[in-house]
Amino acid sequence: MMATARRGFTQGLTFGWVRQHRPARCVSTMARKAQALIQMTPATGARQYSWGELQGARNVAYGQRSANFNTKTPASKLDGEYHDLRSKDTFERKEWVGQSEELDNDRLDIDGHPVMQRWETPYMGELAKVATSNGGRVLEVGFGMAISATAVQSHKPKEHIIMEANGDVFKRLQQFQKENPSVTPMGPALWQDSIAKVEDNSLDGVLYDTYPLNKEEQHIHQFEFLGQVRNKLRPGGILTYCNLTSLGVLKNQYKTWEELFEKTQLPHLLEAGFKRDEIKKAYAYPVTPTSDCEYYSHDTAMVPVIIKGDN
Repeated sequence: MMATARRGFTQGLTFGWVRQHRPARCVSTMARKAQALIQMTPATGARQYSWGELQGARNVAYGQRSANFNTKTPASKLDGEYHDLRSKDTFERKEWVGQSEELDNDRLDIDGHPVMQRWETPYMGELAKVATSNGGRVLEVGFGMAISATAVQSHKPKEHIIMEANGDVFKRLQQFQKENPSVTPMGPALWQDSIAKVEDNSLDGVLYDTYPLNKEEQHIHQFEFLGQVRNKLRPGGILTYCNLTSLGVLKNQYKTWEELFEKTQLPHLLEAGFKRDEIKKAYAYPVTPTSDCEYYSHDTAMVPVIIKGDN
């Protein structure tokens, strides 16, 4: 997953900065960084925000219940909002490019944030299957642990563009390209700085899976990208996306993925420029998060399917 992060915010946030002890891979980073301890006010009800409101929002209510917890608490133990993100006032997006990665076989952390974990492999494979169903030219945003990139390559696209923001992760992407000549790396740069290099009406498929860079973006960063990528798709081009840091929170409030999609995704997809008949479906795919995963604890994850119509 990319250095454009994955994960949250709510109405009535107050912050207390505390030092947290991380596993050995994070100690060097966390010795320099304080982590957020969040107190959330009890929910008084939620309403739907327009895409315009969400894009500029500083405090957005999705109906989370009151909770106090530190950032290392497993998602299965949380009864509220996962949060491991800083305000955009204290962390600029471009800073993410230079942050150091901490990678092992099971997970990728950047600047102490859990960006991707190995248990996501089957789910990433399903997203890759959707994004490559037309063959041709495929754009993937976020390289992460190369999980989804490896899955995309298994479908043998004609060209596989991969955008990656983080410098350390991009070095691994360059090595991946040497073994997979259909790959075109873009970066290290935020997708916002790379998307203009992709021609309009040139993509057959898109897979977006990045990590939110600040708390204001947790639930909405995918819509900024989707609003800009529609014109890059050919008619008939297919798109799917992932935002586990958001979905891990929002799923607690809805009985089905269909309901969650209708209430929290569809309105913003429409405002991002997609037509109702282009938004085909969102279905559940089985997943098995590890018990210590900080951002996800559900046994299924959502797979959206969007197919561009005529321009």
